[in-house]
Amino acid sequence: MSAEPNLLDELFIANGELLLCDPLHGDFSTNSPKSASPPGIMNSLGVSNRLAFSHSLIVRNVSPPETATWTGLCRSLKNQRIPIYTSAASMNDLPNDVIPTRCCQVFANAPLDAPELTTADLIEIECFDRRLQRWGWSAEIGRQRLADFVTAVRLGCGGNAAVGVGLPITANALDVQACLDADIDFLCLTGEAASISAQDLVGLSAVRHQCRSSSRAQLPIVVDLPVLAAADMVKLLCLGASLVCIDHWLTRRLPKKQAAHKATGLGADLLRSLPTASSDEEKVAALDEALTQLAAAVRCHFDQTRFAGDKCYDHLRTSSLALHKMLGIPLLQARSD
Repeated sequence: MSAEPNLLDELFIANGELLLCDPLHGDFSTNSPKSASPPGIMNSLGVSNRLAFSHSLIVRNVSPPETATWTGLCRSLKNQRIPIYTSAASMNDLPNDVIPTRCCQVFANAPLDAPELTTADLIEIECFDRRLQRWGWSAEIGRQRLADFVTAVRLGCGGNAAVGVGLPITANALDVQACLDADIDFLCLTGEAASISAQDLVGLSAVRHQCRSSSRAQLPIVVDLPVLAAADMVKLLCLGASLVCIDHWLTRRLPKKQAAHKATGLGADLLRSLPTASSDEEKVAALDEALTQLAAAVRCHFDQTRFAGDKCYDHLRTSSLALHKMLGIPLLQARSD
């Protein structure tokens, strides 16, 4: 069974001497020195100027039951300064020194949870009706009342968290404008399919362009699309993303909880005394190293001057005539030598 084609493979970084992508592994080699300081892309996010992330990665859809080393994962994320969407309850049993930056989601047709709001660093208002299980403004808000709800959430969290809105990546311009008019601190765009479509890339590009047109060029945009390679993450940043979700990359590397097999008989004590083939500490160390390498790859090859779609397409070329027409990205020119 052949793998589904990756549309981002048809995009290329323009400066070939700076970025050389390994198409098999999505890794980078470079002829330029590594940046001595992190971009700090979100160091002025909304009302919470204390938020400063060392790079453009975020975790959005990983929960404690999915990993055997939740404490270790949180420690790694904190060390790398990568924020995570999770509940306040999931952090209750963790030592303070391993708790990463926490994001939470709220829904208009659900009661606001004070412990969730007051302990979150970022709060995302989901434009999703949970009763109908579909994207769209709920009857409680509507597009016209979004600004009032954003204000209510700000008051609920004590003004200490950045407040944003989550939309589908193909959201229409009126919905995006309602968010911009509500003076949000960030926007989260989510894909709805298992693979990236041209409409997803067009949607991201259109939202960033609308931000620029509305004098919000530097508005942070979180993008949740199924990407696995650092190369593809950088391409999304060039298209206008500020933070890219690494859930698909991460879930392939997380150690899973093993089903317990109860040993019986004379060999039970011996089996329990044997060391496991790979301890939790080893798994956490491997995960931490992988996160370090991913962060370094993205940080090294996407400097701060390319953030927020200022001239995002200047760094991209495409081999696809369709993407050229839809996005205005210059076509990749064949080498004359």
